[in-house]
Amino acid sequence: MSTGQTTTISDLWSFGENEESVIPPTPEPLPPTPTPAPPPSLKCDSCGDVHISTPDGLVYDFQEFGDFLLSQSTDGSVVLQARQERWETYPERPVSVNTAVAIYVGGDKLELYLKPETSFSVNDVLTDLPTGYVSLPAGGSIDLSGTGSPTDFTILWPDGNTGVRVILRNDHIDIGIARLGGSLTYEGVLGNLDGDRMNDIQVRGGELITPPATIEQLKLFGDSWRLSAEESLFNDPLTAADTAEAAGPLTINDLDAGEKEAAANTCETAGVTDPLALHNCTYDVAVTGDESFVESAKTFQEATADIPDETFVAAVPAQGLPVAIPSGVVLEIGQQYAVPDAGTFRYFLLTAFPTEAESRATLSLCPDLATAGLVGVGGNLNGRTSSGARSGGHERTLHRGIGR
Repeated sequence: MSTGQTTTISDLWSFGENEESVIPPTPEPLPPTPTPAPPPSLKCDSCGDVHISTPDGLVYDFQEFGDFLLSQSTDGSVVLQARQERWETYPERPVSVNTAVAIYVGGDKLELYLKPETSFSVNDVLTDLPTGYVSLPAGGSIDLSGTGSPTDFTILWPDGNTGVRVILRNDHIDIGIARLGGSLTYEGVLGNLDGDRMNDIQVRGGELITPPATIEQLKLFGDSWRLSAEESLFNDPLTAADTAEAAGPLTINDLDAGEKEAAANTCETAGVTDPLALHNCTYDVAVTGDESFVESAKTFQEATADIPDETFVAAVPAQGLPVAIPSGVVLEIGQQYAVPDAGTFRYFLLTAFPTEAESRATLSLCPDLATAGLVGVGGNLNGRTSSGARSGGHERTLHRGIGR
């Protein structure tokens, strides 16, 4: 059509072989953009200051400073790294928290930092924190986790077989990972995600340590997953000077009784009732003086509400924690008690009963395990019977715990 000609409707038609007019078909409307499925609920595996609970159910405390490989797939498509730094409020205490996380999502690199200020980058480009579902260039995604928090994110891999949860708190980061499908092989601080908690302490390039492990063995394991500058995804890998060791572990038994009591009250008042979550919460709030750690405990409690307590097994000797013994067992000082656990038995030695005014007794785990606390089981404890009575609205049955 030349310039200046008038265009009529017939000009827009085409004609068949016999000059019959053919009206162009009306284009079909595009299908609506599918609404992304809600992200799966993932628990926190590296939480608080720092408590590790592997996806397979092995629990231990990891008070180290530095950059660590939490998890990676052996095919290289999944990498999850965390930075643990000293808790600055009490620098004399051997307390560390996650302050940064770096993730390789099947072709894309994500970095989230709390220091010197909160920041987020995708493939080394700074960007705003997501406020909803975002597709990543290589096919993965990041979305809010659906908890109502604007800093609680779930990252999914392109094949949908791996998910990571990252929660940015005011002064620490909680991190979790889950196998959602597929047959990848994983390794790292968080174990191998194969459903077997007893093979999670795998030294990189070395031996498999079967729980219970010693503190020295756990340190050997953790150090083996410390990142070199070459393998780090962080844009500013920590140096040796940044990762000076703390002066030994600090257990809940080392803390002031008043601090512990106040911390426990704070946690319970906030709704933390799960024994393992309550123990971690009490320790975290007492050792840091920061009540924001209550939220980490609540997140752990919510995500593990449907997981049996027996799923969790201590990687190292328990200290200051309740222990699971069936109701109705007659308790006597000086006697050992065997508790069935995953086809074997755990052995406990009762060393003291609480007084009428106390709600705690003391147990020693045998053999070669350290002292563990025993949460009171109601009035019948002094009558040497585990009754499962209630006290203060909480179950007072003996409950196995793990950690410090």
